[in-house]
Amino acid sequence: MLSKVKIGCYDYDVLLTKEPIIVNSAKCHGKIDYHTHEITIADDDCYSEQSKEQTLWHEIVHGIINYRNVNYGKADEETFVDELATGLYLLCKSNGLLPGQNIIKEE
Repeated sequence: MLSKVKIGCYDYDVLLTKEPIIVNSAKCHGKIDYHTHEITIADDDCYSEQSKEQTLWHEIVHGIINYRNVNYGKADEETFVDELATGLYLLCKSNGLLPGQNIIKEE
C-alpha cells in the first residue's frame, strides 16, 4: 500500500492503525483528515489487503470531492462525473500512476 498520496496540491500520509476508527459515532474502515493531510486505514486482521486498498480509494474519492469542491447534491450528473474524472486524472498524473509513467516506489 502507498505510504503517501498527492490529492490536488496536498500530500497525504497514509497510515495504518490497529486502533478503532470512529467517525460520527460509527466504526469505520478508514478516514481522511483534511487539516492534517492524513488518511488512516484500519489494519484489522479480519480485513483483506484488497479491502484495505478499496478503503484507501474510498478515502481518496472523498479527498478529490473535497479538493474539487464538488457539491454532489446540487451538481448535475455531467458536472459531478467531470469533476471526479478530473480529480482522478490529476491524482494519477501527480502520483506517477498513468500508463507510461514511472510508478511511485513505496518507502
